[in-house]
Amino acid sequence: MAKVLILLLAVVGGALLLKWLRRQPRATQMRWLLYSVVGAVIVLALTGRIHWLGAVFAALLVIAKKLILLFRFLPFFVGRRTQSQSENDATPMSHADALKVLDLEHGATREDIIAAHKRLMQKVHPDRGGSDHLAKQINRAKERLLKDLDP
Repeated sequence: MAKVLILLLAVVGGALLLKWLRRQPRATQMRWLLYSVVGAVIVLALTGRIHWLGAVFAALLVIAKKLILLFRFLPFFVGRRTQSQSENDATPMSHADALKVLDLEHGATREDIIAAHKRLMQKVHPDRGGSDHLAKQINRAKERLLKDLDP
């Protein structure tokens, strides 16, 4: 009789807990799910129903989750690096630098500039695994040289 009463209390308590959890934000729901899994693994390890390596693996999963949370701060550092690069992009590019970037010589025509730009962008475009910084430099060089050609 006592086992039936305990089972009934567990079912009612679980139903009330699920009803409460449905009204909580997703982060709280995930936290409770994590606590439940950790608790179940601890009970299984203590009762000998799971090998101790399984318990260690479950603990490593919890630690991995904490490490993943650290990546939330990664955009902060990436944003600061990008900001410093954009400050460097603000300096004007000279005509000679633009020619160097596009690997052209003095007296290049509009068609030469456009062809050199296209050839280099096909190599270093960010969509093909290239660098954003190099693509910006190539675009700036093209704009500068075309601006210098127009009166």
